Amino acid sequence: MQLPLTYLFVAAIVMMGSLNVPIICCYNGKLIDEDKNPRYIGGDTKVGVVSNTIGFIGFKEWIRDMVKLSTDQIGFEIKCRYRIDDHTLIAIKVDNDHSLKFVFDHSLCCNAIVAYVVNRSPTESNTMHPRLSEEPVEVMSDCPIATVEKTSQEVKLKRRVGRPSKNNKVQKRAGHRQKGVRRQPRFKAFPHCSNCRELGHNRRSCPSTSYNSESEQNVKIETP
Repeated sequence: MQLPLTYLFVAAIVMMGSLNVPIICCYNGKLIDEDKNPRYIGGDTKVGVVSNTIGFIGFKEWIRDMVKLSTDQIGFEIKCRYRIDDHTLIAIKVDNDHSLKFVFDHSLCCNAIVAYVVNRSPTESNTMHPRLSEEPVEVMSDCPIATVEKTSQEVKLKRRVGRPSKNNKVQKRAGHRQKGVRRQPRFKAFPHCSNCRELGHNRRSCPSTSYNSESEQNVKIETP
């Protein structure tokens, strides 16, 4: 039997003046298509009524008590279905008092507020922390080997400065003995006079010095 339109309108007036909001809670399933026409696959569904003056913390505890979540399921999110127009539905994430109040204020868009319980992935809490690498360090004592944690950047800089690597060793051929080359000392000829500086003479080759003996003057100088 179809109800008259006036009765449906009056029923809507009663809902607007009520302080209680009906909640349809879906849990232990998987939420898909959150951006358009969200669907909850699998799991269970429960229906309850909550006051529209409740805060987010109390609302989350109320859902936990209603669906009887275990103590190990601490991390979960709440998303409520919201109607944009006659053809579009989306899932809004509820994580504070402001988002919860927004859903309660627009509860007349649907017959009831549909809340989805989404389990939080355990890897989300570890994405902000860099992974540390463990490297054993030898200790000069009778104690066992200690283990310290170093970042990947510190492991790259563990090579000591000043120590050559093993690849830089000179490979010697078998049967050949390498001999060192003796360097000859360098002698510097000091000039004797101003003319010697220009001509490149020294004390023994200068013709104007009295140091030269007769035997040294008889030495034949070969010129090119």
